[in-house]
Parts: sequence; C-alpha cells; structure tokens
Amino acid sequence: MLDSLLSLLAEGGIHDYGGLAGKLGVSPKLLEEMLLGLERTGFLKAVATRCPGSCEGCPIRAECRVAGLGRAWVLTEKGAERATSAGR
Repeated sequence: MLDSLLSLLAEGGIHDYGGLAGKLGVSPKLLEEMLLGLERTGFLKAVATRCPGSCEGCPIRAECRVAGLGRAWVLTEKGAERATSAGR
C-alpha cells in the first residue's frame, strides 16, 4: 500500500488527505501514519509544518504533494525512484 501511495504522489499535483485516503481506501488517520512512516524512512520530506490552506502564491506549490492537516511533503529522490520502480 505504501508503494501505491508513492505512485499517487509521483503523479504530481497537489493532493489532500481526503482525496488520497479515498483513493487508497484508508482512513485519514492511517494515511497520516503512512506519510509519517515514509518520512521517517526517507521517501518523503516535510517542507511545511503549517499549511496556510491556500496554494495560490505558495512558494512550494510546484513541489507540494500533500497539503492538509497542517503539513506538506515532497518526494525525495529516494521516494521518486521507488515510485518509478513500483509503477513498473
């Protein structure tokens, strides 16, 4: 399931917790734990601890993969490589 999450994030764009949780069939709480685990293992990097909720004018909007619940992450190089290999 973590590979599925990485693949979704590698597609690009801005994702919110509700949308990602729905696509994966998990609760937002479980999604949060998955994201934190991916961060701990170096597949994601937290870039904001408080998301203002407005992407317009945000300096990381081109890289942001998950916005919501006060956090935003980007894929690390390791995460992008894993997502690419998982999608094959």
